[in-house]
Amino acid sequence: MIELKGITKIYDLGHMQITALKGIDLEISRGEFITIMGPSGSGKSTLLHILGILDEADEGSYLLEKNDLTTLSDKELSRIRNQNFGFIFQSFNLFNEFNALENVMFPLIQAGIPRAERRERAMSLLTTVGLDNRVGHYPNMLSGGEQQRVAIARSLAMDPTFILADEPTGNLPSEQGAEILAMLDDLNKKGVTVIMVTHDDKLGERGTRAVRMIDGEIVKDFRRD
Repeated sequence: MIELKGITKIYDLGHMQITALKGIDLEISRGEFITIMGPSGSGKSTLLHILGILDEADEGSYLLEKNDLTTLSDKELSRIRNQNFGFIFQSFNLFNEFNALENVMFPLIQAGIPRAERRERAMSLLTTVGLDNRVGHYPNMLSGGEQQRVAIARSLAMDPTFILADEPTGNLPSEQGAEILAMLDDLNKKGVTVIMVTHDDKLGERGTRAVRMIDGEIVKDFRRD
């Protein structure tokens, strides 16, 4: 369970300030598939980064399972982020110097998982996303869809409660994008909470709930049957 209360984020550009989020209140329950929609500059990616503890709010509180994250140290926040959140980005964000297996193992290395266990877990995840024959391939040897599947496998390495996806199909052809969305649907059916940012209204029709943002504010929040 996530509870955001009065979340405000201001970027100081020196000659001016931009308020990216304006007092956001938002509750997210386990098992939801939420799409966060809005035009460019609406604050949706900033909100996703705060949800994933990739950025900090300037005002407001963030409760995760009723624990106030705003009171924790950077080290504690890093541990919570690694254990609870998996990330999928539009640009894949893979390490070019690592092969597919090593990219998936990376979060496990950070968590101190023994080598044999992390290798076994990474192999299993790559098999799950259909890339067991690509484990030794580097990102520049993979198609965009394959790179995104590696990113999905990596996001699942720590068995996270939440998957945060920022325009996960934005750089993919429609057929490959559909495969990625089907994977997210399947993960959600297995109990993973999925939070996906998109500017595409058609993609925003997926999932169990949609949040629409404009100018740093939530203007619509509705659940689907």
